[in-house]
Amino acid sequence: MTTARDEDYVSPEQVDVVTFESQRVGVTNGLLLRFPQIHAIGDLSLIDLPRVAIVGARKASVEGRRRAAQLARDCARAGVVVVSGLAEGIDHAAHTAAIEHGGKTIAIIGTPLDKVYPDKHAALQRRIYSEHLLLSPFTWGDKFVPSNFPDRNRIMARLAMATVIIEASDTSGSLHQAVESIQVGHPVFIAAGMLESPKLTWPKRFIGDDKPFGRVLKTSSDVIDFARST
Repeated sequence: MTTARDEDYVSPEQVDVVTFESQRVGVTNGLLLRFPQIHAIGDLSLIDLPRVAIVGARKASVEGRRRAAQLARDCARAGVVVVSGLAEGIDHAAHTAAIEHGGKTIAIIGTPLDKVYPDKHAALQRRIYSEHLLLSPFTWGDKFVPSNFPDRNRIMARLAMATVIIEASDTSGSLHQAVESIQVGHPVFIAAGMLESPKLTWPKRFIGDDKPFGRVLKTSSDVIDFARST
């Protein structure tokens, strides 16, 4: 795993960073006391619009990236903000498609705002903080470590009205976000293809008559209609 390289990233001006209480993005019941504040740069009004998180594998298949892009495109056209974590694979496809189709996107990152990971997403991260919204629980100048990602997922699960898992393995970090979403009563939509795969066991943890927050995503309207009605 490579580390974020400062020289690859033109960071925002520190004076432009807005810091607010994490309660504003739905962090409740003391679940994020380690990070009572969120640091932001960009258009904060996006927090008040319908929001759907689109997440999944970093090493996504071509079909997985296509499905993520299609859902992000449909969200953009419906006025639903696409939330994701600026990782490779599904995240990158979702952010990029939302932007390309005239929508809005929020990236919640596992580094401070003055760093980027992976470094090849530097241009995309810069565009997001310039034209959309970039969020992080980590203080400017903090060291980046891979263990930051669960905290990033926890915030994303609360900020988004619903999480969609497009593609993920049984050990994917996206499953952590799914658990966090359900913990605060936000539904998790699972792409139908994941349920049909004989290689995966994790979907059964979330879908069933006794699991009201787990839902099958058959069409984009399933999650878009939910977000717009919430």
